[in-house]
Amino acid sequence: MQKLNSLFFIFFLRKYSSLTLLLFFSTFVIVAQGVAQEIIRRAAFDFGSGSIKLQVSDVDVETNTILTTHFITNIKVPFLEDLAVSPTGSFSSAIEQKAFDALFRLKNAAEEYGAEAFSGFATEAFRKANNGEELLKNILERTGIFVHLVSQEMEAELGFRTALLLSEEKEDNVLAWDSGAGSTQLVVCIGGDLLQSIQMPLGAISSAHLILSAVQGRPPEADINPMSAEEFSQSIDLLVSMMPDMPEEWREREWTVLAVGAFPKWQNQSPRPLFTEVVISAMERLDKSAVQLGPNAVFHTATHLLAVSLMKKYGFHQVRVVGSPSGNGSAFLTKAYFWTTPVQRS
Repeated sequence: MQKLNSLFFIFFLRKYSSLTLLLFFSTFVIVAQGVAQEIIRRAAFDFGSGSIKLQVSDVDVETNTILTTHFITNIKVPFLEDLAVSPTGSFSSAIEQKAFDALFRLKNAAEEYGAEAFSGFATEAFRKANNGEELLKNILERTGIFVHLVSQEMEAELGFRTALLLSEEKEDNVLAWDSGAGSTQLVVCIGGDLLQSIQMPLGAISSAHLILSAVQGRPPEADINPMSAEEFSQSIDLLVSMMPDMPEEWREREWTVLAVGAFPKWQNQSPRPLFTEVVISAMERLDKSAVQLGPNAVFHTATHLLAVSLMKKYGFHQVRVVGSPSGNGSAFLTKAYFWTTPVQRS
């Protein structure tokens, strides 16, 4: 057999030019590499405090990198708003039904885009709800999708990794600011892989509920607008007072602040807004009604107030906005742990 192989190789050399041989062996190497590469189309479900987000992407499981993203969408499911009016601290049957309706629609969409593996993660609203874990068990039973209830520390890590993926900044220079509907995490990397974070239960919706109750004396389901200048000032002071101090080690560094998650949106917004721009944008909303401001007025006004408060508290003069419509889905898709525990395969 070895002799036959040698004869074939000599014949091959005589028959074909060196250029042809180069193309042949280059193609062989590419094909061999392709065989070794395992690519899985994953569907990631982000159960936030105000919506369920979906991202469908092809992931190289050897390198844990996203190759192609095929679909991103979200459906509003106001989990935290439902909790705010719950007398028992539990999700209502109505919000659970909304969650299942949304999830079935999202799962069908993922299957249409060829998803092979399905997994999800849940955050602040599910950590707070008395029946949060029970709902996740029901989701597994009815849909086959395993949804991880992540800690705020893990949520902070996902936010940091998402910021890096979206910005391509060096991790040593980055301070990731990840605000959602129910919580906020500020995360840095100091000393290699060591992540440090500041965590607070202040997101857009939780901040709105706090302001409605403590500043405006309104019920949690009320509109936050219109708001007086005095209420604006009191709201900022209240939110700032609830934020932890920045560690001394952080203050000694110059950071590139990357904002992911919920961040104020306004017309002709700069991708690198200054503190003064965010303040002006927030104040322009004060005397307008919720009807004038349009859909999700409470969420967007509260997002402005939270952003002003965070920038004031921590001295952020400028922020780079790198938010993603899929939330922290990109980081979740590439973290092997979430895909080696039980996940549904089609």
